[in-house]
This record gives sequence, C-alpha cells and structure tokens, in this order.
Amino acid sequence: MKQLCRSLFVLILCLSSFHNIAFANEKELKIMSYNVLTGFNNNDHYKQKFKSWIEKELPDVIGFQEMSKFTAESFKAFAKSYGHEYTVFMETGGCCPIALSSKYPITDVKKVKEQLHHGLLMAKILDYNVMVLHLNPFDWEKRAVEIQSILEIAKPLMAQEKVIMMGDFNSLSAVDSQVYSAERLEKAIKGKSKNINNGNFDYSVTGAIQQAGFIDTFWQVNKKFSLSCPTKYYATSGTNNPIRIDYIWVNGVLKEKIKNSEIIYNPFTHFVSDHYPVLLTLSK
Repeated sequence: MKQLCRSLFVLILCLSSFHNIAFANEKELKIMSYNVLTGFNNNDHYKQKFKSWIEKELPDVIGFQEMSKFTAESFKAFAKSYGHEYTVFMETGGCCPIALSSKYPITDVKKVKEQLHHGLLMAKILDYNVMVLHLNPFDWEKRAVEIQSILEIAKPLMAQEKVIMMGDFNSLSAVDSQVYSAERLEKAIKGKSKNINNGNFDYSVTGAIQQAGFIDTFWQVNKKFSLSCPTKYYATSGTNNPIRIDYIWVNGVLKEKIKNSEIIYNPFTHFVSDHYPVLLTLSK
C-alpha cells in the first residue's frame, strides 16, 4: 500500500510538471467570463453552438455564471466535449450555479456561500488565484456588503500573489459614467433600477474593488465604453440602454501582463444569452 501511494504521488508530480512545462511553452493565458443565462436556456442546440464556437479558439480558463440545469457530472462532460479536462461546479441554490473549467489542473478549491446571494468559487490554476462570482441582482446595498466580504478574502493575496476576479457584478462603473446620461438616470429612477443610489447611479461596488487594488482589465486596454448587457436578441429597450456589468479584474501584480481584454460580439453571442462574454489575454 505504501508503494502504491508513493507511485501515485510521483504520478501526480509528473502530471503537474507536464502541465507547467506545457504552459511555459505558451506565450499567453486566455481567461473568459460568461453569464450564459440559466444554463444556455437548458437548450441542447445552444450548448452545441457554444461548443462549436469555443473549441475553435479555446480559452485556457472559463468562469461561468448561471449554469442552471447542470450538475457537477454533466458540466464535467460538457467541458470535456470542448477541450477542458478540469472542472469545478458550485451549487448556489435557485437558478444560478457557478462553474469553472480549465485546460490546466484546478487546485485549492474554496466555495463560499455565507453572506453571498449566489456565492464565490475560488481556486488555483497554475500560479493564478482565480475567483468567479455573481453578485446580488436586486439591491446595490446588498452587493456592497457582498463585495466587502469577497475583498476581505482576496486581501491577503493582493501584494504578492496573482489574482483574477471575474463574473457578473450587476454593478456599473464610474469610468462609464458618460454613457449613463441624465435622461437615462431619470428613466432608471422611474423604473426603480437596481443601480440607483440616493438619486444617482451607483458606482460604489466597482469603486470599492478599485480601492482594494484591482484593475478593470477591459478599461485598462480600451479606455472606452462597450456594453456587456443586454445582447441584441435579449434587449428589451433596444441598444439605446446598454450597460457594462460583466468584468474581469486583476490585481497590480498582473497589471503589466494585460495584453488584451475584450467583450466578444459575434453571431453566437448576440443571441445565446442576455450577457456578452468578456475575454482577457495575459502575457507570460
């Protein structure tokens, strides 16, 4: 039995070394965040379309939100079908499980539900600390409490570790404020928007993230607004009312490694969900 354990330990070390060598030969790491609207609407056709699209230029890591109707087992099979061998699945209660798939082994998994509407999935991939979350969709004050809890978890890692935080934050950013006009504010107040704070658009959640030392990778690269929601198909008020609430953030350790960050618009992403995916590319 001891010999068997030693053999298994050696095998694990070898596999880990193999993946580290494989990554060392790569010039970049690609990470995607995608809210897929209740598990691709539980539509097999949509799932197949996603597979056909994503496997052509497969990201190294994908963080999913709203993986409804999936289980840990069915998600693992789904991820394997498009080329990811490693997965973690987090039941959050209700509509919106969180999931993570990767080309590389996923270790040090933490699933945090306490004080969070949906939850936080955290894991280590290579030497990156990856956080996938989905903040409260109904109330900015509850989101503010949630993000403080999440930032406390990240705090010990910020100075020296590599940290990536992604997901559907349901929160606006002050850098996009020129898009959120007085006319839109008036309509939002009348419509009792989830993003109104004392008569103004609320930017406190993303502001807290920036104060904690995180960098909005999309803005860092583009310095201009692009919508992440709603998509063309799901727009209820047309594209005259776009918002950006899906982000991939990194800490200062990774700032100089940001190679590209984009919101992906194509014939598939226009209709499969009400959110567009965000794709971050980091250099080695």
